[in-house]
Amino acid sequence: MTDGREKSNLDLECVRVAGKLKYEKDIKELERTITELLGVLQQEGIFAFYLKLLEEEKDSDRGKDLYLLRSNPPFHFMLTADKKAKMSTEIPESDMRKLEIKKDILRSIEDIVAGFNLEQIILAKHLLERTLVYIRYKAKALKPRGEQAVGEQDQTS
Repeated sequence: MTDGREKSNLDLECVRVAGKLKYEKDIKELERTITELLGVLQQEGIFAFYLKLLEEEKDSDRGKDLYLLRSNPPFHFMLTADKKAKMSTEIPESDMRKLEIKKDILRSIEDIVAGFNLEQIILAKHLLERTLVYIRYKAKALKPRGEQAVGEQDQTS
């Protein structure tokens, strides 16, 4: 059983990761992407989340923000140094080694997920969910006044 200090420290990891995102590009689009990633994580799990993240990362507008989620996950303390390094590999703009690097990243994600026990998987998933929720709330707070949030509809009909 964890005490309140440990829980709050894990919560601070989620806040730290969410706080690193720059939110410089289209905030509404970032919010949409984060909502999609959260849905994939909740319904399909960590590996599917990272597959979707790699797919979304290739978009140059959101790529740098999404790279931060991959390179510095909130569960980084559960990873060995070599796994951290592989998760932090940047995908080059040129196509020469892009596929090879993506395959290497996917293999390291497979190794990470396969190496976790059930409790670690649940903890990692929970930390990722919490981080994505914090990112979404931060995006909503930064959105210009009058813009609707993703999923909100005009109810004045």
